[in-house]
Amino acid sequence: CSTFPRGQRAGPALICKICWMACLDGIGCGSDAVRAMASASALISCRRNSRLALPCRKCQRSWRGILLAPPAGEGGASSGRGPWSARSAALCLGLALSARAWSRSSRAAMHTAARAAVARAAAKKAPEAVVEAENFLEDLVASDVKRKTHGGRVRTRFPPEPNGYLHIGHAKSICVNFRAAEKFGGVTNLRFDDTNPASEKQEFIDSIKEDVRWLGFQWDGPEHYASDYFGQLHDWAVEFIQRGWAYVDELSAEEISEYRGSLTTPGKDSPFRDRPVAESLELFADMRAGKIEKGKAVLRAKISMQHQNVIMRDPIMYRVLPEPPHPRTGSEWPIYPSYDWAHGLSDAIENITHSVCTLEFNMHNELYDWFNEKVQSLGSLDCEVLPRQYEFARLDMTH
Repeated sequence: CSTFPRGQRAGPALICKICWMACLDGIGCGSDAVRAMASASALISCRRNSRLALPCRKCQRSWRGILLAPPAGEGGASSGRGPWSARSAALCLGLALSARAWSRSSRAAMHTAARAAVARAAAKKAPEAVVEAENFLEDLVASDVKRKTHGGRVRTRFPPEPNGYLHIGHAKSICVNFRAAEKFGGVTNLRFDDTNPASEKQEFIDSIKEDVRWLGFQWDGPEHYASDYFGQLHDWAVEFIQRGWAYVDELSAEEISEYRGSLTTPGKDSPFRDRPVAESLELFADMRAGKIEKGKAVLRAKISMQHQNVIMRDPIMYRVLPEPPHPRTGSEWPIYPSYDWAHGLSDAIENITHSVCTLEFNMHNELYDWFNEKVQSLGSLDCEVLPRQYEFARLDMTH
């Protein structure tokens, strides 16, 4: 409850119970009429009517005319009389209350009118500001937001491999991802693609985080790592083998390259492509246990060696890398997922909506979707709408 000192028009901090705007000089709704409403509301509460809430000018102006009846004019100013004071308005209502003019039926009518006022205010909500897209990527994001493809939300990501310091091309990628999310009310994840322990260092992780902040951006929540999902990625790989979608291949790296073919010639099947599921499961378990040497076996997806897209010709999912120890997981994993297997599924796990990459990953787009759709069909991916990958031209120095 508030008592206004004689001659003052502003009281202590009063909050409108409808729109929660502070009614103070210079804060939120600051007109004399609004302060009068706030003081009147406080006085009504004193009179054992604590459930009554009067809207302020922010959420409904009509109460000013009903309760306080100020002269016409913005802010309650009258011609020749000056603005109403909060104290005089409160006293007017207080006199009515003390004279028992505030009947039960009047209070009920006040409640009904207040609810109607709030409903009218909601119906008159100002239209949302139009956000203009500045490039084709933002056009895609704006279209998805409008259609509520992902429930209207936007979540992008910046997924560097921590194997060096960032260059100017990374700076462009950071700005594209973070700004696209910010413009449409979204957020951006920072995820380190730590799937190659031979070239990764904590020094690079710390440097990348510092550079992102230096550019003026902040990722959502804690940073993520592909290694956070190693267990889940391994389990999905086992299910792929069980369903005949993957097999363990014992060709050498040179033979795999030769069998893959080229842009103008189709590939040919590995002699291990049709090995029994049980045999591939046993070999993959040996890979996981560190019983197979580096370069002696890989796990490959079984798609098509005659596919027009070379990337889709039975891509590698896992390879053996027992040394050196991983910066985060140590020697727990002697096998590591490939970029193609880990990247898209990490996006799906984190509920990324728009996976924005540079143009050299364009040919990987089809495989990105294939892996995600296959895993989604297993029923163990908590992602209603799969993310999509989009590419933009990388930024290079020409001089």
